[in-house]
Amino acid sequence: MTVPMMDESFKAKYEAEMVEWIRNSLENKPAIAATLTFERTKNGGSISENYGNKTICEYGKRLHREAFGQISKPKRGGQCISFVPIAEGGGDTGKELHYHAVIEVPDGVEASEWADTCADLWVKLKAASKCHNTFREVKNDGWFEYLAKQRTKANPLDYLVLDALQLSHDRTKH
Repeated sequence: MTVPMMDESFKAKYEAEMVEWIRNSLENKPAIAATLTFERTKNGGSISENYGNKTICEYGKRLHREAFGQISKPKRGGQCISFVPIAEGGGDTGKELHYHAVIEVPDGVEASEWADTCADLWVKLKAASKCHNTFREVKNDGWFEYLAKQRTKANPLDYLVLDALQLSHDRTKH
């Protein structure tokens, strides 16, 4: 069985609706904007996008465990924080592969404290760079537009790391 190709108008509408859903799900919520970088490989090269995405997925899991403990299973309907990772660079773009992300601040935690926790969790990952990362509180609703700005890939389905994307359940109810 072959999957029919989406016509361009349907595809554009789907992409726009998905981006709008993500934007609306975090509107007016305290969050941390992060830039996440990697160490060079042993031969001086960049890590692959596949390995970068796996690292980002592991980071998302660690964020959830830190916020809610071992018991939370976001993929099974348990509590989770919103985590929206976006890939940039890599491949033949001429830019080092790195990621931008918005990480929801859990209820009852100060944003500055959560930013420090996010930074500590990132640098503990094997491939993560120990420097050149940023973690700052996002205080306005323009964060998604900033993250999605002129990425090296025009299609949101290509730059959003969908395997790691999490939106907290209470934030997605309308």
